[in-house]
Amino acid sequence: MIGGLDAPGWRLPHPAERVRWKALSERTTPFVGPDWERVIGSLGHRSQVLVTGDPEVTGVLPLTFRRSRIFGKSLVSVPAAG
Repeated sequence: MIGGLDAPGWRLPHPAERVRWKALSERTTPFVGPDWERVIGSLGHRSQVLVTGDPEVTGVLPLTFRRSRIFGKSLVSVPAAG
């Protein structure tokens, strides 16, 4: 869990939910899917995804930890912004 974040309804995805998570991203936007998480990792960023919904994944919150000499440390949903 990132920084002790404990929001009701949001949780780390179980490995078995990866298929449902990918299906949701294919219906909405690829920027929240497991493939995008790998892209972010390849750029050297640490990322974590939180999901909501039971039994179906109905929401995804991708979070990326960034370090910047100008802005310091930050946790962002879209690492290319700001």
